[in-house]
Amino acid sequence: MNGILAFLRRTYLFLTFLLLQGISLFLVFNYNVAQKSFFDNLYTEVNGNIDALFYNVTSYFNLKRVNETLVEDYGKLKSELLFYHYLDTSTINNIKDTSLNRIYKVTPYRVVNNSVQLTKNFIILKNKKGQEKPSPETPVIDSRGVVGFVVNSSKNFSLAMSILNTDFRLNAEISELGESGFIKWDGINTDFVLLTDISNRILIEKGMRVTTGKFSKKFPYGILIGTIEEYEVKPGEGFYTIKVKLASDIKNLEYAFLIDDIYKPEIDSLINTVKK
Repeated sequence: MNGILAFLRRTYLFLTFLLLQGISLFLVFNYNVAQKSFFDNLYTEVNGNIDALFYNVTSYFNLKRVNETLVEDYGKLKSELLFYHYLDTSTINNIKDTSLNRIYKVTPYRVVNNSVQLTKNFIILKNKKGQEKPSPETPVIDSRGVVGFVVNSSKNFSLAMSILNTDFRLNAEISELGESGFIKWDGINTDFVLLTDISNRILIEKGMRVTTGKFSKKFPYGILIGTIEEYEVKPGEGFYTIKVKLASDIKNLEYAFLIDDIYKPEIDSLINTVKK
């Protein structure tokens, strides 16, 4: 108590000055229009900057949650698009529960590792809690196009063969022409793959879209792979060598989507009965 009194005795003149100064400013800014307007504008500006700073900071820390929500929403929309792409529109009016007719289910997965510097590249995905682990040959895409397919799964992770793997093969089609060939990677440029087995009697052009083909056993038909960048016919050959620019940026994958064929287990079971 004595310390507080001693402090007040030493500083009472300064404290009195601050009190009188505050009263003076209050009177000036409240009873003079020009000064009041200046103070209101200054207060609004400072308060607005503080609010903006607070919003930017909180928005930054919410980016991960917002991004994950967007990824989940994209997966749901992609499922719907695949469903309507394959739906027999002649019977659409008779459908009461579209979920019973959905052929594909699209689920987002986070990429935890992704190699591109090797000739045989793989992608490691974090499995979703509470869901069955993906089966081998499950297609993997991103928001732009084909990425690869699952080759193995553990409890927590799935291993996918990247389209940037020299062992990767996929039936593909030039959309504008309906001509089928095969996609492979030559192990050189991570932005391009090769489309083979397209006859040189077919007239092709730069910019034509290359998608998954009708005869692909892994991927739904019509998923974008990329566009034709350049092509040539080597001497003595009857087929083009076509360079396709990938639609997906494989090097910078953060999220990928796995496409589950709802009827695949049933179809595989029927095929296995014939093999036996």
